[in-house]
Amino acid sequence: MKGCRFYAFLILVIIFLFASSVGYAKEIQFTNTGYEKERQVVYRLLAEDIKAAESLPNSDKERLGVHAQVEINIAMEDLNNDGRPDMLVYVDQYPYFCGTEGCRFLVFIANRDGNWHKIFEAISHKDIRILQHRTNGYNDIILSDGTEYVWNGRKYEIKKNK
Repeated sequence: MKGCRFYAFLILVIIFLFASSVGYAKEIQFTNTGYEKERQVVYRLLAEDIKAAESLPNSDKERLGVHAQVEINIAMEDLNNDGRPDMLVYVDQYPYFCGTEGCRFLVFIANRDGNWHKIFEAISHKDIRILQHRTNGYNDIILSDGTEYVWNGRKYEIKKNK
C-alpha cells in the first residue's frame, strides 16, 4: 500500500514538473469574420501577395481545385503585455499562401501611433498556441509542428535548448 502511494505521488510530481516546464498554452482562436478594421490593414500590408494569389490563371485553379478568394483569419492577443491587442493572422488560400506544411501565419504589433508592424512570419497549420511563459516581455509561440519561438528583443526566433 505504501509503495502505491509513493508511485502515485511520484507520478503527480512528474506531471507537475512537466506542466511547469511547458507552461500553460492557449490555442489561438482565429476567425474570418469581424475585425474589419484590422482585416483592411492586412489587405493593405499584403496587397501584392493577395493580388498575385487571386490572379492565378483559371486553368490552374480548376486543375488544382482551388478558389481564388484569399481568406484572412484574425485573432487578437496582447503578446507584449502593453495593454494593446496584437494581431495574429492566418492567411488561407492554396496554393499561393498554403502548402503541405500549412499556411502563412503572421504576427503584427501596433505602435503607439497605431501603425502595424510585422514581427513574425512562418508557415504552420492552424493549431498555433501562445504560451503563458514570456521571453524578453513577449509570450512564446508554439506552431502546429511543435516548434517553439521566443522573442529575442527584436524578433521571434526558434527556442534553443540549453
